Amino acid sequence: MAPRDERGAAGEAAAPYGRGGTVLLSDFVYVDCPYRQLGPVLLEPEAPWLSRLPSLAGKRPVWRTAKAGAWGEAAALVRLGRGPKGLRPLAVLTLGTARQVSGSVIVPLRWVPVSFEFMLPKLEGDMQATQLEAAVSRLELRATYRAPFHRIGEGLDRLAMHRAAEAGARGFLQELAGVLARPFEQASA
Repeated sequence: MAPRDERGAAGEAAAPYGRGGTVLLSDFVYVDCPYRQLGPVLLEPEAPWLSRLPSLAGKRPVWRTAKAGAWGEAAALVRLGRGPKGLRPLAVLTLGTARQVSGSVIVPLRWVPVSFEFMLPKLEGDMQATQLEAAVSRLELRATYRAPFHRIGEGLDRLAMHRAAEAGARGFLQELAGVLARPFEQASA
């Protein structure tokens, strides 16, 4: 079987889109907190750490327990990215029940934009916390979204939507890393 050429007719790199316009988004940050302390915080029922995010735009997060099974969700209105509040898109951030898997904590999440919807996609994926060093953890976000309007949407995604999604994810992770590290810095001081 011949190797597959990932370049288009004009030599440009192929689009990073899967079938149906699915786009992968992945980013990570370091958290100045040992995993042995961070893991239990992320596993707490009803995700109380979510209410400490500075970008929280509404009331406290709401926790809902599903009728069938042990799945619950925490939902909150948050501002994504950096910059003036009025220019940062609003999204409903929903977290599923955190679970511990092979030395890491995985938190299912999704965000649905409620402002600037044309610039920010609906995103669904997982946030994973793992130990990096004795006093440092790694917080990673892996998610997917669909570029709207098929081929036209892929062009729009290349122009702006993917950058907006990356900025939103990066801002969220940086802010969360700061929130999660803060109580442990104070406790050791």
